[in-house]
Amino acid sequence: MIRFVLGFSVILICQFGGEWIHEALSVHLPAPIIGMMLLFLVLHISKKRNFFILSSGKVLLNYLPLFFIPAGAGIALYWDLLQQEFWPIFFAIVLGTPISFVLTLLLFQWLRSLSKS
Repeated sequence: MIRFVLGFSVILICQFGGEWIHEALSVHLPAPIIGMMLLFLVLHISKKRNFFILSSGKVLLNYLPLFFIPAGAGIALYWDLLQQEFWPIFFAIVLGTPISFVLTLLLFQWLRSLSKS
């Protein structure tokens, strides 16, 4: 239980740190992304001592489906709007997903070529 509390505390500190950085510095990145970058740095720096964070992450993954409940409620709440705007949403998803995959792949290849040279 102590492992979970310690790891969860680190995760929350990174999240709140991301919120603080976002507000204090007016960074144009979402606060959760900044928090994930902080968590990545913590995991990268403490390679041998991150088992607390990993054990907390495994416990939290068991409850991941609960995070889909608000999305389902939002679909139910805005069903009429979703029906009215079906085609723009459909094309944004169907076209946007492969475009983002391809752009991510190209960016990855470009960054990888930079690191090799």
